[in-house]
Amino acid sequence: FVPAMLTSTEIVALCGGGLALALVVSQLVKKHKQDEVIRQLGGEPVPTVSFSQLVASFKSLKSIVSFFESSVPTGLARIDFPFGGPFYFVYKDTEMIKTFHTHPALDFRKGYELFIGAHQPRECESMTEQEFLGVLQKALSPDRLGEYAVDMGGLLDDLIAKLPEEGDLDLFPFTYELVVRMVLNVFVGPLPEETITRLLKHMLKTDLEQYVSNPIHFLFPFLSYPVRRYHYSKVKAIITQLYHERKTTGSSRRDLLSICAERFESRPDFLDTLFFNVWATVFAASTNQFAATAWLIYHSATHPTFSADVTEQMKSMTSPEQCLDSFPLLESALREVLRKATQGLAIRRALAPVQFGPHVIPANSYVMFFHGVFHNDERTFPDPDSFIPDRFMKDGRSDHESLVKQFKLQVFGSGRHPCTGMRLAPVIIKVLFSTLHARLSYSFPDAPALPAFQPFGVLRPTRPLIMHFRKKPLVSASGSLTPAPAPAP
Repeated sequence: FVPAMLTSTEIVALCGGGLALALVVSQLVKKHKQDEVIRQLGGEPVPTVSFSQLVASFKSLKSIVSFFESSVPTGLARIDFPFGGPFYFVYKDTEMIKTFHTHPALDFRKGYELFIGAHQPRECESMTEQEFLGVLQKALSPDRLGEYAVDMGGLLDDLIAKLPEEGDLDLFPFTYELVVRMVLNVFVGPLPEETITRLLKHMLKTDLEQYVSNPIHFLFPFLSYPVRRYHYSKVKAIITQLYHERKTTGSSRRDLLSICAERFESRPDFLDTLFFNVWATVFAASTNQFAATAWLIYHSATHPTFSADVTEQMKSMTSPEQCLDSFPLLESALREVLRKATQGLAIRRALAPVQFGPHVIPANSYVMFFHGVFHNDERTFPDPDSFIPDRFMKDGRSDHESLVKQFKLQVFGSGRHPCTGMRLAPVIIKVLFSTLHARLSYSFPDAPALPAFQPFGVLRPTRPLIMHFRKKPLVSASGSLTPAPAPAP
């Protein structure tokens, strides 16, 4: 009877209004229950901020900082989010941030399942973390890292030789392909170009950053799951094929592929183990390595003093592995790039009640922390918009570790849960930047267009960042890192 009296538009409006009313009532009931739980736990009330106001502040990092500064005076706030939760945000208070990163009841795996973890590949769930780390320690020992650096330097020489003498290229896709090729060379050895092309295609489609940077995925992560799962299966098939080819030919090359075979070939789930190792260490780490390298290149082009100092330090380097231990300026510049570009969201889930200063949050709460907000706070890092590598230098050495221990620097690769490929990542970034800086002169006609806020990972521009380059002459054909002096005008 009622539908016959109403138009379809009126029915939709009525249903929408009813849903909105139900959400409001649900939030009021949920907030009352949460307040009651907090009172029973003995903590002080936590300030509540509106989710819509939080989203409205995502105009720039400064507006987000201003929002938290005015809305979160105690360093902890509850977000009035319409679904799930409860959700809490930690801001500015160093002791609360320390609690966030170190409290045993705050689980990072359960936290990330909220947006991405439930849609990650489930290969090798029977493998323990200790087993995995044992493989990595063997594959990424200091001696082997030096050997990898030499191999990667030779690979880069060949790739740069194929470039024209002068031209333009899109910096981020360019560094992405170089990083992936370098990592694949380390872990599975030289590959046919057709295989590399296939891996590049499917790896890019599984790139987590491509999805989580999209607001639609951020709200509805399940929508991208079938697409990502399809490309995971393609990558796994290629890795499995490479293993069978290696076994058939009897290659003696020492890389992650051979180390996995030695360690786990007798297990019934060996191929799952193999894929898990290669994916977790190679593919997951590549997504941020290339972005960090690209920003280093951009800042070296736009900061002449830094570029000149880097060139001066490189004069004594004749082999790629030398940049690993004797390059404090580059180490500090990398941390400054990560400070500026790490805007992401760290998430934990409370497995039990957790004390944050005068507040106590109940079990099953989600706690979040914006890296970009903290890294752009002038009280922690004066003049945060500027690129100042010297802020991480002390007595001629890189001093970033002391800031990490004080919980003042929270970038990719720091904290209790660093990336599993973290030993390899700095090697790739340093070798790639050092080689490109020695081989090419480069400039950027336009400044990068940046998103106001990026939920995860390392910041990426919203449009192509075009780099104009010109090859530098070499001192000799032996591949010295030091370029020849520029010819007299």
